[in-house]
Amino acid sequence: MIDVIGSIVGRIGAIEGFEGRVYRRWPKTRAKTPSCIVSRVSGHPTLIDEGGQEVIATLVYSVDVNADDPDQADALAEQVIDALGGMNFTRTGDTDFYDGEMRASRRVLTFMGTVDTRGQPFTN
Repeated sequence: MIDVIGSIVGRIGAIEGFEGRVYRRWPKTRAKTPSCIVSRVSGHPTLIDEGGQEVIATLVYSVDVNADDPDQADALAEQVIDALGGMNFTRTGDTDFYDGEMRASRRVLTFMGTVDTRGQPFTN
Protein backbone atom coordinates (compact mmCIF):
# COMPACT_ATOMS: atom_id res chain seq x y z
CA MET A 1 0.00 0.00 0.00
CA ILE A 2 1.41 3.35 -1.07
CA ASP A 3 1.47 5.96 1.71
CA VAL A 4 3.27 9.30 1.96
CA ILE A 5 2.18 10.38 5.43
CA GLY A 6 5.83 10.56 6.54
CA SER A 7 6.60 13.07 3.78
CA ILE A 8 3.51 15.10 4.60
CA VAL A 9 4.35 15.19 8.32
CA GLY A 10 7.91 16.20 7.43
CA ARG A 11 6.80 19.08 5.23
CA ILE A 12 4.29 20.36 7.77
CA GLY A 13 6.78 19.80 10.59
CA ALA A 14 9.08 22.32 8.90
CA ILE A 15 6.50 25.07 9.50
CA GLU A 16 7.94 27.04 12.42
CA GLY A 17 4.58 28.04 13.87
CA PHE A 18 3.82 24.47 14.98
CA GLU A 19 7.06 24.30 17.01
CA GLY A 20 7.41 20.60 16.17
CA ARG A 21 3.91 19.67 17.34
CA VAL A 22 2.87 17.72 14.23
CA TYR A 23 1.41 14.28 14.89
CA ARG A 24 0.42 11.27 12.79
CA ARG A 25 -2.57 10.60 15.02
CA TRP A 26 -4.29 12.35 17.89
CA PRO A 27 -2.06 12.35 20.99
CA LYS A 28 -3.36 10.50 24.06
CA THR A 29 -3.20 13.73 26.05
CA ARG A 30 -4.53 17.05 24.87
CA ALA A 31 -2.14 18.61 22.38
CA LYS A 32 -0.76 22.03 23.19
CA THR A 33 -1.64 24.69 20.62
CA PRO A 34 -0.64 25.38 17.99
CA SER A 35 -0.46 21.82 16.75
CA CYS A 36 -1.31 19.75 13.72
CA ILE A 37 -2.64 16.21 13.33
CA VAL A 38 -2.27 14.42 9.99
CA SER A 39 -4.22 11.26 9.19
CA ARG A 40 -4.89 9.23 6.10
CA VAL A 41 -8.55 9.31 5.12
CA SER A 42 -8.49 7.02 2.09
CA GLY A 43 -6.47 5.71 -0.76
CA HIS A 44 -7.18 3.69 -3.82
CA PRO A 45 -4.90 2.24 -6.47
CA THR A 46 -4.88 4.04 -9.80
CA LEU A 47 -2.52 1.56 -11.46
CA ILE A 48 -1.72 -2.01 -10.39
CA ASP A 49 1.01 -4.13 -11.98
CA GLU A 50 0.46 -7.69 -13.21
CA GLY A 51 1.66 -9.02 -9.84
CA GLY A 52 -1.14 -7.17 -8.04
CA GLN A 53 1.09 -4.48 -6.50
CA GLU A 54 0.09 -0.82 -6.46
CA VAL A 55 2.19 1.29 -8.80
CA ILE A 56 0.22 4.54 -8.58
CA ALA A 57 -2.38 5.48 -5.97
CA THR A 58 -4.67 8.41 -5.27
CA LEU A 59 -4.52 9.33 -1.59
CA VAL A 60 -6.59 11.57 0.68
CA TYR A 61 -5.28 13.02 3.96
CA SER A 62 -6.90 15.09 6.68
CA VAL A 63 -4.86 17.84 8.31
CA ASP A 64 -6.25 19.29 11.54
CA VAL A 65 -4.72 22.67 12.39
CA ASN A 66 -5.30 23.62 16.05
CA ALA A 67 -4.50 27.16 17.15
CA ASP A 68 -5.11 29.67 19.92
CA ASP A 69 -7.37 31.88 17.79
CA PRO A 70 -8.92 31.99 14.31
CA ASP A 71 -6.26 34.30 12.87
CA GLN A 72 -3.45 31.96 13.92
CA ALA A 73 -5.38 28.98 12.54
CA ASP A 74 -5.84 30.77 9.21
CA ALA A 75 -2.16 31.72 8.96
CA LEU A 76 -0.97 28.20 9.76
CA ALA A 77 -3.54 26.66 7.40
CA GLU A 78 -2.24 28.81 4.53
CA GLN A 79 1.29 27.56 5.22
CA VAL A 80 0.02 23.95 5.22
CA ILE A 81 -1.77 24.56 1.91
CA ASP A 82 1.46 25.91 0.40
CA ALA A 83 3.54 23.04 1.79
CA LEU A 84 1.27 20.32 0.41
CA GLY A 85 0.81 22.19 -2.86
CA GLY A 86 4.54 21.63 -3.30
CA MET A 87 3.77 17.90 -3.34
CA ASN A 88 0.97 18.43 -5.93
CA PHE A 89 -1.68 17.70 -3.30
CA THR A 90 -4.88 19.64 -3.88
CA ARG A 91 -7.07 20.94 -1.07
CA THR A 92 -10.46 19.25 -1.39
CA GLY A 93 -12.07 20.39 1.86
CA ASP A 94 -11.76 23.15 4.44
CA THR A 95 -13.84 23.41 7.63
CA ASP A 96 -13.39 26.12 10.26
CA PHE A 97 -14.74 25.78 13.82
CA TYR A 98 -14.05 26.16 17.53
CA ASP A 99 -13.25 23.03 19.54
CA GLY A 100 -14.58 23.61 23.06
CA GLU A 101 -12.91 20.49 24.48
CA MET A 102 -9.48 21.56 23.23
CA ARG A 103 -10.27 25.24 23.71
CA ALA A 104 -8.81 25.84 20.28
CA SER A 105 -9.72 27.27 16.91
CA ARG A 106 -9.54 24.52 14.31
CA ARG A 107 -9.21 24.30 10.57
CA VAL A 108 -9.76 20.82 9.20
CA LEU A 109 -8.30 20.56 5.72
CA THR A 110 -8.43 17.60 3.36
CA PHE A 111 -5.99 17.06 0.51
CA MET A 112 -5.90 14.64 -2.41
CA GLY A 113 -2.93 13.66 -4.52
CA THR A 114 -1.71 10.91 -6.80
CA VAL A 115 1.71 9.37 -6.17
CA ASP A 116 3.76 6.40 -7.31
CA THR A 117 5.56 3.77 -5.22
CA ARG A 118 8.50 6.17 -4.75
CA GLY A 119 6.20 8.86 -3.38
CA GLN A 120 6.63 10.98 -6.50
CA PRO A 121 3.54 13.06 -7.34
CA PHE A 122 1.59 12.86 -10.58
CA THR A 123 -0.70 15.45 -12.10
CA ASN A 124 -3.58 14.90 -14.47
